[in-house]
Amino acid sequence: MSPSKKPELTHLGYQAGHAHDRAGVPVNESAFRAICRHIVRSQLRALRGIRFQIFQGKPGVGKSEALRITCSRLGVPLIMVAAAELSGETEGASVEVMRHLELVGRTYAERDNAVPVFCFEDFDTSIVARRPGVEYTVNSQLLESYFQFIADTDGFTTSTGERMPIFMTGNDFSDMRSPLLRPGRAEFFTLAPSLEEKTAIVATMFPGADDKAIKALVKAHANEPVAFFHGLQVGLLNDTIDALMASHRFDITAVVGALTEHRPVIDMAQVKLLAAQAATAKAGSFLNLGGA
Repeated sequence: MSPSKKPELTHLGYQAGHAHDRAGVPVNESAFRAICRHIVRSQLRALRGIRFQIFQGKPGVGKSEALRITCSRLGVPLIMVAAAELSGETEGASVEVMRHLELVGRTYAERDNAVPVFCFEDFDTSIVARRPGVEYTVNSQLLESYFQFIADTDGFTTSTGERMPIFMTGNDFSDMRSPLLRPGRAEFFTLAPSLEEKTAIVATMFPGADDKAIKALVKAHANEPVAFFHGLQVGLLNDTIDALMASHRFDITAVVGALTEHRPVIDMAQVKLLAAQAATAKAGSFLNLGGA
């Protein structure tokens, strides 16, 4: 019987330094500074205490993207971990995932000669969260204890003992166990882009568009998150694809070539119409077809 194959010490969420700079896309200055501070704190061996940096904010404001761009511009490798990865079918599986992630981080640290940053995305929806009426497994308790262990012992380190910075993103951390995220162990940062910051980000989504039209669009939907405008960008692309599919007789290769070679002119009137339709549409994307 052949020995079982060891899991590869790589991760799909790995991002090398300078791999996601997104030239021209602004990052909230306060968020940039908060990320820098936490990375620096983690490298000070004589300093113990704050182990987790919590990035909270409304859905779609760009928490994960701000972290990805900042780490990229700093030249720091980043490993994005989805909260779903922390689940497991067997007792102790979640802790094994964490131990594996630590080995992954050590492998990248040795290869890149740089301490990687970890980000646990949507951590408030992970099995560590506690919500009324929801039954929790032993895995939830073990994983919670493991994060507590990291906070208390400065665990999750490279092979040379350097602490790997840990960030967590989420919308609502009120259901999290308070001792885990108490002051001294965790620091909270709330990302809420100003209208000017949002306008600058949206301008990068529609290159070549009139500045006044961009400002008017963002002002008209000032309460919408950045993700809303990204949806308009996708909607505009969908319309372009539909038109090209018709003109190229559904030749996908030809359509992809046309999109790659020629950047279509941005029609802000069309974007405005898409925005109005999106704003009045029902929340969610579930079909209500009636019946049982």
